[in-house]
Amino acid sequence: MTLKDVKRKNVVWFSKANKRFFGDVDYWLYHGRDGQHYLVRLSKAFSDMFGNIPQYRYYINPVSDDGEIEHLLDVSFSTRKEAKEFIKNIK
Repeated sequence: MTLKDVKRKNVVWFSKANKRFFGDVDYWLYHGRDGQHYLVRLSKAFSDMFGNIPQYRYYINPVSDDGEIEHLLDVSFSTRKEAKEFIKNIK
């Protein structure tokens, strides 16, 4: 499975309107040791509301075997390296 496959399966998720609304900047797809795929997204996720300075974080969503993006994990990271390390250690 590739990021292109996930984008094809979740067209609305990756639409310009959705990307702008949620503040997503970029996406990566990683494969964990547990055999699961994970979508990592760099996002400002509403941190710039009410005139605040945007704070960018990396968020992780599991991806099902058929390419559907699943619910957000309850973690966030300051760097993509930290997010990758987290995925690498999921068992």
